[in-house]
Amino acid sequence: MKINATNNNFQQKNPINFKGNRIENLLKVLPDTKISKGLTNLDKNIFQTYIISKQFQMGITADEIAELSKFDNMEYIIKAFELLTKKLAIPDNIKPGLITSPLPANILMGYAPILNGIYIDTEKTKNIQKLHVFSTLRHELQHYIQNCNILRHEEFGEKAVDSAAEKFIEYQKQILNSFLASNSPKELREALSSIPECAYWLKALDYIEAKDEEGLANYINKIAQQYKSEFSEFRQKIISNMGVIKKDSNLTPRIEASFKEFNNIGYYNPNGSIDYSNYFNTFIEQEAILAQGQAGFEYSQEPCFIRYAKKDFFETIKNQNNLGLT
Repeated sequence: MKINATNNNFQQKNPINFKGNRIENLLKVLPDTKISKGLTNLDKNIFQTYIISKQFQMGITADEIAELSKFDNMEYIIKAFELLTKKLAIPDNIKPGLITSPLPANILMGYAPILNGIYIDTEKTKNIQKLHVFSTLRHELQHYIQNCNILRHEEFGEKAVDSAAEKFIEYQKQILNSFLASNSPKELREALSSIPECAYWLKALDYIEAKDEEGLANYINKIAQQYKSEFSEFRQKIISNMGVIKKDSNLTPRIEASFKEFNNIGYYNPNGSIDYSNYFNTFIEQEAILAQGQAGFEYSQEPCFIRYAKKDFFETIKNQNNLGLT
C-alpha cells in the first residue's frame, strides 16, 4: 500500500455546538402512547437511525476486532483500512490512497475525490480512541463509495471527470500561489527540486520567472488534459470492477445528490467555518455519518445498538473537539 506524506492544508472546520435549543429538543419527552412511555426525541431519532444504518452492516467479528486492536498508530490505521476495504469488497486496483497530512482544528481525516485519497492527521489519531479512528475511516470510505458510484453512472460519470479536472487545476493553482506568497520563485525552486511529485511545478516556475503568461496558461492546460486522461482511466477501472450504473437505475437520485454536493460544498460560512445546520442536511454527510455510526457499533461489540448510540451521543457532547467529521 502506498502512503504519502504531505503538508497540504484543509480548510478549518469547527466543532458542532450542542448548546441551546437543539440539545433541549432532543431530550424533550414525547407524549406517551399505547406502546411507549417516557421516550425522548433522542430515543426516536436513534431508533430510526438503527433501522436505516443496517444497510451499512459489515459483519465484523469479535476475533477481527481483537486482532486489529493489537496494533497502534499508523500500523493500526493500515490494518483497519485493510479490514474495512475487505469487508466493503473494494478491489485493490481502485482503493483510495492513504495520505498523511496535518489537518486543522479537530479534523482527523478527509477524503479528496479529485485525488482518490484519504488524508489522515496521524498526530491527532495518536490521541483518539481506536474505535473512533476506525469509525471515522469508515466515514471517509463512504465518501469514496459515493465518488465511485458517481463515476460509474452513465450520465454523471463523464461530468464528474470534467469537473474533477477543473477542480484539480484550481487546487494546484491555489497551492502554487500560496507558496509564491511567502517564497520567491528561486526559493521555491530550491525547496521543490528534491520532491519528485512536484517536478511539474519546476516547469511552471520557468514560465513564471520568464513572465510568460501565455506559456504558463498553455502548460497548465496541458497538465489538466493529462490529469483528465488519468482520471478517465481510473473511471474505467471502476466500471470494469463494479459495472455501469444506468440512467434509469433507482440509485440515480442518490447519485445526482452526491454529484451536486461534491461539486458545491454548501456548508461553509463566509469566514470559512462550518455551518452545521447545513452540514447535517447534506445527503453525502448524512450517509457517511450513518456508515460511521454502524462501524462504531460493530467495533464496540455492544449487544444493543440503541444503548451504544445513546452512550456515544452523550460522550460526544462532553468532548465536542473529537468529532473528526469531514
